[in-house]
Amino acid sequence: MSTEQQPSGKSRFDPNFTNNVINAIGPATDPRSRQLLGSLIRHVHDFARENELTIDEWMAGVKFINSIGQISTPIRNEGQRISDVIGLESYVSLYPALFESGNLTHSQSGR
Repeated sequence: MSTEQQPSGKSRFDPNFTNNVINAIGPATDPRSRQLLGSLIRHVHDFARENELTIDEWMAGVKFINSIGQISTPIRNEGQRISDVIGLESYVSLYPALFESGNLTHSQSGR
């Protein structure tokens, strides 16, 4: 795990960086897209900080994402497949059903 504090007590990271990136989202962006992109940016930045992501590791991730796009075809959507592999497709599909069935309440989900 990362230790974000230097011996001087200052953060190794610019505390305004993530908010500056989020605030740079274009003004024509609809509110829901702004919320989703802002949350994605915040989580990705937190991931990079928590794991002290190196440039080589980041580039390996970029290459992986690029490879997904390169092997996708009109009938074979690799983006959707990787979403399923990491459980996101199932989560998005099942999560609303849990509320509808009464098996999960908003208080349990943190919403």
